Amino acid sequence: MKHIKEAIERSVSHNEISSLTFTGNANDVISTINALVDRDVVEVDHVMTNNLRVPPTVEFMDVWAYHLTEPDQMIWRMEIRLEPK
Repeated sequence: MKHIKEAIERSVSHNEISSLTFTGNANDVISTINALVDRDVVEVDHVMTNNLRVPPTVEFMDVWAYHLTEPDQMIWRMEIRLEPK
């Protein structure tokens, strides 16, 4: 959870896409992110991809958040490489 929180903070403070590697699955990542954000104010969304040059067990997520009142204004964004446990 610490690394995801730090990636979110870096994306906000530096206005950039943060990148990190996470051991686990997409549900673990989304659960962790949902525990860190105020879901009454922020909406979190994601897209899954797979790079065909790596084993199919490695997935990638593009995750972003925006204010519910300003859906066109992204707050933060992360690219996450998911590796199996």
